Amino acid sequence: MKRFRTGPTDIPKEAGQAPDRPSGALDRFFASSPDLLAILDREGRFLRASASWTATLGWRPAELAGRAFPDLVHPSDRERTRNEFERLAAGRSLQSLEHRCLARTGMCCWLQWSAVRDPDGTLFLLGRDVSGQRAAIALLEGTRSRAEQLLVEAISAMTDGFALYDPDDRLVLCNDRFRSLYRSLDEAGQLVGRTFTEILEHAVGLVDIDEPLARSDPAAWIAARVALHRNPPAQPFEQRMSDGRWLLVSERRTSHGGTVTILTEITAQKRAEQRLLDALCSIREGFVLWDAEDRLVLCNQTFRDMYRPVAPLLVAGTPYERILRTGIEYGLFRISEPAEEWIRRRLASHRTPGEASEQELSDGRWFLVTERRTAEGGIVGVSTDITALKEQERQLRRNEAKLTRSIAELQATQQRLGQQARDLADLATKHAIEKRRAEEASLSKSRFLAHMSHELRTPLNAVIGFSDVMRSECFGPLGSPKYAEYAQLIFESGRHLLDLINDVLDMSKVEAGRYGIAPAPLDPARAVGEAVQLMNRWAEEGGVALAVTVPADPVQVLADRRALRQVLLNLLSNAFKFTPEGGRVQVSVESADGMVRFVVRDTGIGIPAEDLPRLGQPFEQVDGHRSGKQRGTGLGLALSKGLVELHGGQFVIESEAGAARDIRPRRASRPRHPPEGRSAPGGEASVPGTPGSPPCPARARCRRPGARHGLR
Repeated sequence: MKRFRTGPTDIPKEAGQAPDRPSGALDRFFASSPDLLAILDREGRFLRASASWTATLGWRPAELAGRAFPDLVHPSDRERTRNEFERLAAGRSLQSLEHRCLARTGMCCWLQWSAVRDPDGTLFLLGRDVSGQRAAIALLEGTRSRAEQLLVEAISAMTDGFALYDPDDRLVLCNDRFRSLYRSLDEAGQLVGRTFTEILEHAVGLVDIDEPLARSDPAAWIAARVALHRNPPAQPFEQRMSDGRWLLVSERRTSHGGTVTILTEITAQKRAEQRLLDALCSIREGFVLWDAEDRLVLCNQTFRDMYRPVAPLLVAGTPYERILRTGIEYGLFRISEPAEEWIRRRLASHRTPGEASEQELSDGRWFLVTERRTAEGGIVGVSTDITALKEQERQLRRNEAKLTRSIAELQATQQRLGQQARDLADLATKHAIEKRRAEEASLSKSRFLAHMSHELRTPLNAVIGFSDVMRSECFGPLGSPKYAEYAQLIFESGRHLLDLINDVLDMSKVEAGRYGIAPAPLDPARAVGEAVQLMNRWAEEGGVALAVTVPADPVQVLADRRALRQVLLNLLSNAFKFTPEGGRVQVSVESADGMVRFVVRDTGIGIPAEDLPRLGQPFEQVDGHRSGKQRGTGLGLALSKGLVELHGGQFVIESEAGAARDIRPRRASRPRHPPEGRSAPGGEASVPGTPGSPPCPARARCRRPGARHGLR
């Protein structure tokens, strides 16, 4: 009988036979081991079994002796068991073999085996009961399967697109929402199992991705997207589809090296954001929103226009502090302190928003910045351009200062004016007093002159009458011729004195407003003829030529005959008095535009221009001594001027020293009657004579009566 060595004890190899001299230690090991121990011959029959077989399968070791091991294996597992035993026969080891074994009761029990083969073909088996583990595994697998089913159902019910990629970036699992995004691949049954790159290439090929780089350089966009997929960013990013949808892409790496991708459709949110942006862009204020970490979320176009130098940085995700520092580098802000200190204060004001603050830019613009915290911890800011208001404020301050100065000046002026008003009031009071005194004095003078003229007329009439009787020798000869000469002198002196008194009396009447006129239609040529006839003797005696010019067509003038004759006589006598022998006096009547002018020209000595304003005033005479003739009272021109103005006319005197004179009225109007107690103005002047005539001394008086319906 052949034996094989199992340590110190030889065990017979014949089937059904036990070793002749079993070792005591081996017996104890077989008896106490909780595992199943067995020794099989090369045909697989039991040579020996441990006592644990009885406890596990119910087989006693004696019952197993000589039985083939495969007979105890469940029919379903026998083929696999034989294959493993053949591998053992080929010299390979058996590390782990699990199969079901039949118990004595007919039940099955899962056993896990490991075995080695001796060079002579003997098999040593070590097994343990793993039925409990198998049951637990089965339960776990059932639970896992159920969990996987629930997970799949949950993923399928997600409104977001879900995709799971293995470490090789092949799609392992996705839900229906993800399939709807890549419907063309899913319909061809080619979605699951595709690599991430293949899916992108297919999407770009169908122009599903609406991004500038995807349209211009698809390969570059795919490479950038794959790199982003393999190194997912911490924050989700947005992706626009060609059909107008917007997706929020969120990716994470799994522990086994795969990638989970979640696609959330944010089309409605983006449209709402767009509507909000459109609304914000339509307002005149700059609007900006910062997140809780002071990163830019969004801003409107007005905000970008306000801060144009840093506009490239005004994109989502840019930190607030970076924008501040860049603005300082570009000289955007006007600051009057160190840059770091200004940034520190601005950050503190920004992070603890309160009252609105004013911000000045280097280009002179001013913004009112209002900031408020949002419920999520972010900050919303509104910038209002107040440049115009600041300019108005500066202008108001300038105007206020100017107004203050003006008020001070006005107050000073008011004080001066008040003083001047008081001074003027005092002067007015004094003037009124002096005027009243002057009027009283003038009235007293006029009354005195009128009274004196009246009192002097009576004796003068007697002197003139008696001297006239004496010189005419009505009662016989006087005797000596000297008496006749003296009587003639008395007569002429009396007549002269009477004329002076009459002039004074008339002048006082004019000044007192008591000279009455009775205008009536008359022929101006006849009035001039009567005056010339009375003055012919003067012309003959003085050797002065007298010429008269009247209109060819008959005209009429509305005037007082006596006053008009007195004016003409005064002017003619003045002209003859100051016109030397050989001179010429011309009287003319001119009618034009409904007006009548009486003009007296002479070739007298003329009067200097500085003396003209004095003429026409009562008792005023200019250079009478140069004429070599008797001086008058100086009332002729004043009386003539007053009578002309009583008729509503004008009295004009023109003259130059050493030149001829011209006296003529400029306008004729309705005669006026001065009210009682008011005196009419008068005037006296020297006027130039006819051009070409030799200069000669002369004096003239002129009156100019006339009216719209008179002096025609």
